[in-house]
Amino acid sequence: MFKVLIVDDEPMAIEAIKLAADWDKLGLSVCGECTNGKEALRLAEEIRPDLIITDADMPVMNGIELVKRVAEDIDPDIKFILISGHERFEYVKSAMRLGVQHYILKPVFKEEFTEVLLQLLPGIEQSKKLKNIYSASAEVDVGILFERYLSGKAGEAEIRTALGSKLLDRDTAWAFASLDTIHNYDMHEFDKDEYVGFKIIDKIKGSLISKGMKDIFIYPVFVNKGISGFVLCSNGEASIYEISQTLCALLKEIYNNGFYLSVGNPVEEISQLRNSMKEAEKTMCYRFYSTPGSILQYRDYTEREPGGSFENIAYMEELQNAFENIDIDRILKAIDSIFKVFKEEHIAGEMIEMYLNSIIYKSLSILTAMGEGIESIPFISDAGLLFSTGKTINETEEQIKKYCIDFCKHAQEIKSRYKMADMLKVEEYINENFRRSITIKEISSKLYIHPTYLGSQISKWFGCSFNDYLHSLRMKEAGRLIKCTNQTVHDIAENLGYTSYGSFLEQFTKAYSMKPSEYRSKFKANT
Repeated sequence: MFKVLIVDDEPMAIEAIKLAADWDKLGLSVCGECTNGKEALRLAEEIRPDLIITDADMPVMNGIELVKRVAEDIDPDIKFILISGHERFEYVKSAMRLGVQHYILKPVFKEEFTEVLLQLLPGIEQSKKLKNIYSASAEVDVGILFERYLSGKAGEAEIRTALGSKLLDRDTAWAFASLDTIHNYDMHEFDKDEYVGFKIIDKIKGSLISKGMKDIFIYPVFVNKGISGFVLCSNGEASIYEISQTLCALLKEIYNNGFYLSVGNPVEEISQLRNSMKEAEKTMCYRFYSTPGSILQYRDYTEREPGGSFENIAYMEELQNAFENIDIDRILKAIDSIFKVFKEEHIAGEMIEMYLNSIIYKSLSILTAMGEGIESIPFISDAGLLFSTGKTINETEEQIKKYCIDFCKHAQEIKSRYKMADMLKVEEYINENFRRSITIKEISSKLYIHPTYLGSQISKWFGCSFNDYLHSLRMKEAGRLIKCTNQTVHDIAENLGYTSYGSFLEQFTKAYSMKPSEYRSKFKANT
């Protein structure tokens, strides 16, 4: 079981989080609860949790500071989920810089929360596995050691010892290349060889050397059994730029065009390699606006900065209103406007993903409020495609539009079903009660339907106003009673809810083109 620590200054919020997941089923165990960051830091040191779920806004020490302190003082491998009651994107940006990938808004819904936990579990499991490998083996591969060094889990002295003087005593250029694959590379057939990825690197190195590029070293960096990047090294004639270009071409032989490669600026010392890695990771933010299978050089993006705030997008409220009204034309128009801003301001892909998440959660909340279960929504599986790695900004725009169109169609179908059911109840209620004085307000109160909405739906359902439909039922009954009974016309009028005989007379004359007395005489003459 993996250990979980929950941190929130509201005890009820902690209880809500504990109820939001099937912990045992997921292989997780809540081992601690805290009401502030300072207390959480102390408890994290004591129990060494695998996952910390923390509120972003807390007294004493907020969630962002807690993430930073845990990474620096305890263990950078501990995973985090940030939870907040507000859409504070400054928090999101800060969390992203610290490696936190999941930011959830309160209230926490079980489906959303479980999905996030499922996404985190492979990383937690792999971190545990790697720690066991490190402690059990005295010989750590240089590539794995680089991953530990770059993530702050190993010192420079360990790297220097592993590399020796062959690389360190000569003029050497170093750079980090970050790899983002669109589809997970299938390595299941290589289960017996935990790091079979090195065979891929051997192929790449062999190809580079066959091209006459001597004194080239490429060290892979692994995360969750997959290659997350490369440390590029050259102490020969080949430049880092040439190596990265050739590497990109060779990666196409393995992944086709299903990847992005971003490269930081070359550095002269290993101690500066983290700077190159940060540059590569920063440059990877631009993959959203690039073509899959391409290489992104930091030097080409130094003057640009991905945006990270939606504060100036005036179309968000319009989109929310359009969703509430299930108005597809307004929704698509708002999306056009929003994506135009995304493209102009180069909003970071991670921020766009979080925004699209809010659209999905908004749509799902509308459907669930209409009584639809998540499992019965036919297009729910399409939501995951929105966040498929490798999609360009234009592809993502088309995908979210398709999702919104499917949402509107489904919502309208639900509304039609419920509208028919509601109106059948309304019709039944009117038919049973038309003989007395009834109003739309009474019906709306009895059947829990908004009076304004009910009035408009009655007109569409019956093809006339409420009063006209009520009069038609009463006049039909009045004609029957005059024909078949000896009740006086005044009694009939009173029994049908008319307080004014004049009003009854007016409606009857309009319906039968004659007075009640003439109508009775006409039928008596025919019997």
